[in-house]
Amino acid sequence: MRVTWTSVDERTLHLEFRPDAEDALVARRGPDVRLMTTSANIRLPVPADDLHPDLLALAAYAVVWPWTRSRLVVDRPVSDALAEAMALDGVAITPTGGEARRPGSRVSLAYSGGTDSIAASVLLPEDTVYVHLRRQKHPRTVDRMTHVKGGVLERLVSDAGRRGVETTVVRTDLEYVCLPFATFPVWWAVLVGSILTADAYDAGAVATGTVLEARYLGSGIRFIDHAHPSTFHRLFEAVGLPFLRPTAALTEVGTTLVARHSPLADLARSCLLGSYERPCLRCDKCLRKEMTTAAIDGRRLSPAVLDAMRSHPAMFAKVLAEPPLYMQDMVEYALARVDVSGTPLEAAAERLRPSAESTRWVEGYYAPALDHEVPPRWRTDVERRLGGLVRRMTAQEEAVVETWDAATRSEVPA
Repeated sequence: MRVTWTSVDERTLHLEFRPDAEDALVARRGPDVRLMTTSANIRLPVPADDLHPDLLALAAYAVVWPWTRSRLVVDRPVSDALAEAMALDGVAITPTGGEARRPGSRVSLAYSGGTDSIAASVLLPEDTVYVHLRRQKHPRTVDRMTHVKGGVLERLVSDAGRRGVETTVVRTDLEYVCLPFATFPVWWAVLVGSILTADAYDAGAVATGTVLEARYLGSGIRFIDHAHPSTFHRLFEAVGLPFLRPTAALTEVGTTLVARHSPLADLARSCLLGSYERPCLRCDKCLRKEMTTAAIDGRRLSPAVLDAMRSHPAMFAKVLAEPPLYMQDMVEYALARVDVSGTPLEAAAERLRPSAESTRWVEGYYAPALDHEVPPRWRTDVERRLGGLVRRMTAQEEAVVETWDAATRSEVPA
């Protein structure tokens, strides 16, 4: 794969890429994404000139990773450190011989405005910069995501900025280079904004609101051991931006509890389909969040959610599916605490039969994740903040995490 960056204006970068003969149009690994177009545009909130070659190369790789098989040719020399990290991913990058980037002192948080990223902000230093990646339509492709309200999220990000935190917005159409729908080519492409603004904001780490389910529980289905750094960890470390994921120690219940201590708590929005005033209350994500908060608060589901369930059966389809269920630990936690009698969710409660005791572990934080997900420079402070808000899991509860298998948990004896 050959990539070239050009400046459209003072703050807009244009990425062109051309596959080599050995490259593929279908992803070499990971999700089945296909290459649809060979360019992307990124509008930065800071001047786009004189960016470090390593940052440009890593940002380009986030766009072309699925289809790059063995080599990446960039338009300016990168450091040997980045070349070594790329080699671990099976890709030779040229030219090399450039100077390595010196890490900054601040944290750059990929800020979505959701509960999980707000929880992460509570655990991070006060001078953290919040970088929001705003989807823009690609000039060469059809917009398949008109139902997603990106403008609503951007408005909520602006609201956060008016409350004293440093927010910034990076606009890009990189999600439209893929088929079958607008999506990130690789999950860490969400960090492109943090990568390209790293020098402007003196960033020395990139943070996300990744939760325990996403990092260690396979979306609540089965435990995955991540004790050893991945190739992606090494790529970011090579450019002076190690991953910092404080909420990887927390379930979605944990992030909900922590986010409530933020001055931005009322701005949290996990739904991508609702208006500025309220979430859509028609999608499965809204249902899960409503179930979780009702369980934490010890109340019934709101009349608005109950009415929505009657009108939108797809809303609860995932909960009523045969186990293992997506985010099953959250489903079990909620069903053990929320009275769902007389609702479609009653069938799920009868099938899973969870108890408050068997699901209490999700309220704690999984301490081993801090060793794996928070670099030493920030670990003590993150653990201090976290420990003041959420209890640490017991050894028995950590064992539940490390043996989690939603399929076998659902096999309740007759």
